[in-house]
Parts: sequence; structure tokens; C-alpha cells
Amino acid sequence: MDPRDNSRREPSTLVAELLDAAAAYHAGDAQAVRDALVVRHALQPFSPAAYGAPHAGEALPGEAAIEPRRFSYDARWQSASTERAGTASTPMFAPPDLWLPPRDAARAPLTLDRLRRSMMRPHVVYLQEGLGLRLPEDEPPLAEHEPLGAPDALAQHALRHAVFDAWLRANGQPDAHALHARLLARALVAPGADGRAQVADVLEDIAPFADLALAKGFGDRPARRAFAHESTAGHLRGTLDGLHRPGVLRVVLRPDGVHGGHAVRHGLDALCASLLGLPVHELARPDKDSPPEWRVRKPVAPKRAGAAIDALFAWQDAAVRTPQVFLPKSGLEFVRCLAEKDGEAALRSARDQWMGSSFNADRAEATPATRVALRGRDPFYDDDEGAQMRFAQLAVALFTALDQATPLDAGVLA
Repeated sequence: MDPRDNSRREPSTLVAELLDAAAAYHAGDAQAVRDALVVRHALQPFSPAAYGAPHAGEALPGEAAIEPRRFSYDARWQSASTERAGTASTPMFAPPDLWLPPRDAARAPLTLDRLRRSMMRPHVVYLQEGLGLRLPEDEPPLAEHEPLGAPDALAQHALRHAVFDAWLRANGQPDAHALHARLLARALVAPGADGRAQVADVLEDIAPFADLALAKGFGDRPARRAFAHESTAGHLRGTLDGLHRPGVLRVVLRPDGVHGGHAVRHGLDALCASLLGLPVHELARPDKDSPPEWRVRKPVAPKRAGAAIDALFAWQDAAVRTPQVFLPKSGLEFVRCLAEKDGEAALRSARDQWMGSSFNADRAEATPATRVALRGRDPFYDDDEGAQMRFAQLAVALFTALDQATPLDAGVLA
């Protein structure tokens, strides 16, 4: 039995220790008696002293290396007790030159939702679809509030869009009391005065967006339309919603305007809408202090849109085979800042979005899937210069392709 994990001791050992202590006492050595009878146990289960090692500054009797009278209640901590900080670096999870084997060429049609997800959450896609690995943190979180309590970001998003849709259906500002009753039935607002005040606040916030949408002719009932694109590169299919007589309507109701997720969604929607010959009308605030403005993306030629989509099949394949050094919000923050400042300032701004700033650390875009997939070569957590260059290349290339309907350069994915 390992002497460092001796939760049981033979009675003969105890008798021998007592006899030694009695002999030391009669010899007049009181300190030796105390050392023989008193055992100082460790408080932490992973402490080396819990498995017999001496405490800091302690000399064991007779120059012994192990104190056999100490024990741990759980031997599973023993390996942790021998660890030393900084003795070895954490190995890289996925080296940049290691790609998973390519998939069968005869693959099933790619849906728009899957393609969008590979851009919105590339590291989750790599772990789940490439490695078959699911992290507990990737499952939908439980509600943080009681029903009808203070809404979180997703609930606030749903509430804003529900009010906006009600405004368009009514072709004007809806009755606040009737709207409160409908939203209460969907558990989007609280009952009573609190819920009515909440509805009034949202109506006030939504008014500039709804008035502009109605003035442009988006008061008709929205429709959905399926599309499909097939070429030698792959087969994409999906459904576009929010179709009105003027075209496809996309509204960003958040006060800060468009972030990277919106840019990816609306860019893909614009490419798919071009296959149908439809324009995309995007309504959003350019910044927090400005009123909402229109941006109209006219449809490009279907052949040009198809070529841009063909290049995105390579992105989907790369996202499954190796973790891409990219996140949409951080990527768009880098591209925007790069247009006004130098590369170092743009990387600092992207780092605050990726990791969360010092005063807003809980808003980090990087998830546990990001930390796992890019472990050892994360552009910001690991301060990897090669990964930072890779991140910059991917961000510029992808958002240029989505914004200008140009094929994504396959060289940036290699």
C-alpha cells in the first residue's frame, strides 16, 4: 500500500509509536513527545502534505521523507498534489497545419441555416460536426429570470420585434392596452402596471423604425419564398422570410446598430435574394446617437451571386475540418476600426470584443468552444501573432465577400 494514502494503520504501529513516546518522555525530551503524538493534517485535499509530504518548514523525525500518519480521504487528489505550476505548457488543441480528412464529394445539400451557423459559431461547428464533441456550455442556458421578470438580451430582442411586427400589421401605432394583452399571453411582458409601462417604453423606441418602414411601403403582410442554388461546387437551399412588395426587409432594432452577426446574416440573405432578383432593405442606426437609416442592397446578377455562394462552400468545408480564427462581432469590429485607424488599434478593439473589456468582461464573444478549439493559438487569449494575422485576413476577406458579393479568396482558407 502506498504510504502516502494510508487511511488505515495497523494497531501494532500505534502501540510502537506510544512506546517510543513514553520512552522519550522518561528521557526528558518533551518536544520529541509532542512530535511523536501530534499530527498536523493539511486543510486542502490536494496538498502534498495530505499524502505524507512534510509541511513547509517542517522536519520529519529521523530525516524521514514521508509522514505515514497523514492520510487523505480521496486518493483521486493524489496526482494533483504532485503538480507544479509552470512545469509544462498546455498542448495546442488543433495545430494550424492539421486538417481533418475531407468529406465525401457526394455530400447532401447545404442549408442556409448550416452555412450561416458556420460563420456565426465556427468553433462550435468544428467541435460538433468535425469532431463529434459537444461541450456542456454550448447547450441552451436556463432562464436567468422568473417568468415575466426582467428580460435578458434574447427576450428583449423578441419583445422589440414583436412590437415592430404589430405596428406594421396595424399599419400604424397599435393600441397599447390591446398590445399589452397579446404580449402578456405570449409571456413577453409582465402583467399590471409594470408590463404596461414596459410596452409604452418599447413603443417609443420602435416608433422611428416603424414610421420609416411604413413610409417605404412595408405595411403589407410578409411572405416567405424558397430558393435553391446548384453548381459543381455544391448545392445550397433555404427559405427567405420577410418578403414584402418593395423587397426583403431586415431591421436591426438594437440601439447600437449592426454588429457582426447582423452583417453575416444580411450579407448571406442579400446573396440569396439576388438569386430571386430581390433587393434587401436594411433599416438600422448607424450609431447610438443617430436616427435609423435605410441601406438598400440592390440585387446583383444571379451568375455573380452564384459565384459568391460557390466560394462559401469552401468556407463551410474548412470550418468543419479546422477551427477558423474568426468570430463575426470581433471581425466586423476589426474591419470597421481598420478603416479609421491603424492595424494595432484595430486589433485592440477586436480584442475587447473577443475577450470582453476590463469593465465589460461578461460580454466576451469568445465562448468555451472558442477557448477549446483555439487552445494554444488563440489570437488574443494566447497573444499568438500568427493567429492575429490569420484573424485579420479572414475578417477582411469574409466581410468584403459578403458586402460586395465577390467570391471569397480560397487562399485565405488554406
